[in-house]
Amino acid sequence: MAYNPQNPNGAAVSANSSPVAIATDQLGVAGSSTNIAAGASGELGWLSTIAQNASNVANNLVIGTQKTQLIDGSNNSVNTLSAGAGANGLLVAQGATNFTFSTLNSSTTQLASGTSFIGAIESVVSAPYASIILTSDQPGILTVLQYIGTTANTECISTSFATSAVMNGNCFGRSFAINGDTISVNWTNTGFATTTIFNLSVAYGNIPATTQLLNNPVAINEIAGVAISANTGLPVSISNAVLTTNDRNIQNAQTTDGALSHFISGDPSGDLAGSNPIELVMDENSGFALSVRPRNPSDFHKVDSVNSIILSDAPAPIIIKGQIGTIYDIDTTGYQSIEFTSDSSATGTVTVTNNRLSTTTGVILSATSSSTWTNTIAVSTSYVAPVQARYTRITFTAAGIITAYLRNTPIVAPWVLNPHNLSQIGGVAVSSTTAQLGLNIVNIGGSASLGAGYFVLGSSASTNSQTVGSIIVSSTTPAATVIKASAGRLTQLDLFNGSSAVAFFHLYNASSVTLGTTAATHVYGVQAGTGRTVILPDGGLYLSTGIAGAWTNLVAATDNTALTAAGQSTNYAYI
Repeated sequence: MAYNPQNPNGAAVSANSSPVAIATDQLGVAGSSTNIAAGASGELGWLSTIAQNASNVANNLVIGTQKTQLIDGSNNSVNTLSAGAGANGLLVAQGATNFTFSTLNSSTTQLASGTSFIGAIESVVSAPYASIILTSDQPGILTVLQYIGTTANTECISTSFATSAVMNGNCFGRSFAINGDTISVNWTNTGFATTTIFNLSVAYGNIPATTQLLNNPVAINEIAGVAISANTGLPVSISNAVLTTNDRNIQNAQTTDGALSHFISGDPSGDLAGSNPIELVMDENSGFALSVRPRNPSDFHKVDSVNSIILSDAPAPIIIKGQIGTIYDIDTTGYQSIEFTSDSSATGTVTVTNNRLSTTTGVILSATSSSTWTNTIAVSTSYVAPVQARYTRITFTAAGIITAYLRNTPIVAPWVLNPHNLSQIGGVAVSSTTAQLGLNIVNIGGSASLGAGYFVLGSSASTNSQTVGSIIVSSTTPAATVIKASAGRLTQLDLFNGSSAVAFFHLYNASSVTLGTTAATHVYGVQAGTGRTVILPDGGLYLSTGIAGAWTNLVAATDNTALTAAGQSTNYAYI
């Protein structure tokens, strides 16, 4: 203790003494103990109090951190560092790249067609912006919802984006300011297949808002106090205003009437003196050398009836020099035929292709005497071929030179132009006196000819070449009638049902019929008391095995049900 000289009694006691601080790095101070006898009146009793207080302080000391209370500028205690409601938080700013990834509204789970990812509502009170990055190989709808509270019924803003299928390093990327207290993000797969690379990443922080093209988003809501409507466009009116420009060329080109003009300079003392050259060149009858309309293509090119240019029929030769395995594609667009000539060593094969990937065998003819089609080019030979695809491909099988010409005429070979004397057809001599072709038609469509000089053209046929007949039903028990037991053509079919119930006529392609087993090829229904004429193909309905028919009660092809009542008739004709 230090003595305080202001002690009025001149003696040092606890009341008039100050504490003394002893600087040391030791946990304890060594010293000797001295017994001090206390007086009867207890003058040293205060030492016992000091010792007790020191012991209490020592017991309360804990090695660790020291707590410090913070007071803000308004003398309010900063009692928490969180930004919760009612808290006096310590305000700090996030770093430039400090943002938080959302685990509730991000997903990499692949989605089937028509299914959705539904994010959860989460607080974004401390985040001014949101960033959304999405990649998917299927198109979809991305929806961002903002809320005032934490439940779905507090939704206040909903924004949707149509996202395309994006791959190969492309993605949907947007960042925007958050107005709501909470947010959730949904995405629906509107494609036709399950996604395979779906990845939705949502983050919150101080990321500036940008568009998909990394521009600052700007919304024009009004101009000069006039509101902008989504359907009316920008209400901008320029009245009595001058469109200013610093372009000296435009200023020099302006005339007193306000129009922009261009001038063609000529000899001011010549034929153009005092004339407007532009008016002269715009007048087809002025004789001015500068013409503003296209020259007639027929002056320089071969044209068709509508003055369209025809491709040259004598283009430059295509000289192809190749080694074994060399492939050369000739673009034949606009031409009708192609000619080849090989030198004394070159050989090859010809194929055709439209996409230069898959090929088919091409066909060529010898241009000299052979009429045999081939796809092989021999040495020292000329060939002609019709254009069969966009590209004609030559593949060399022996080194040499092959020269090709594209022609705008159909295939022509010298031997085709040679006159032919047609003396017979199919072994039948051609008459030299009547100049008619002697044609002997043996069969038509697999059927023997009609004989006796008759020939069916369309529905016209000689009645002498047809057989007619009828079927009269007088019993309700079905019975099949074989009209012809061999192949033939049914040329007429008239049906009548005189009973009081509907009946069905079954037509069979058969030489014999077992009712209930043989299936009809045609079934015709006839109402009670009515008739019908069946329309048959021109030349008749050909049945390769035979012609037969039967009336039954039901429509099934193998029906053998008894008729409700008799009274049906059939009239037919066949060849």
